Amino acid sequence: MKNAEYELDTNDGEIRSITKLILDKEILSNIPLEKRLIFSLQEDCSKYIYHKSMVDAIMATNPEGIIFTPIEEWHEGIQFRR
Repeated sequence: MKNAEYELDTNDGEIRSITKLILDKEILSNIPLEKRLIFSLQEDCSKYIYHKSMVDAIMATNPEGIIFTPIEEWHEGIQFRR
């Protein structure tokens, strides 16, 4: 969270919204791959992070109505793109 951009709720200090995510690759490398193929953020469980191998497997089925965004390109509002 030290490099992410987010807004805190002034009442309880909880994260209200996340504008930009930055994942620490060093920390991730210490987590076994099978434990990080798909996960949600503790701070915002409405957002899911998928490992590229999972994205590739899903996209190989030619799904309709699904869009994946590389974490480096993600920002609030990108989910409304066409």
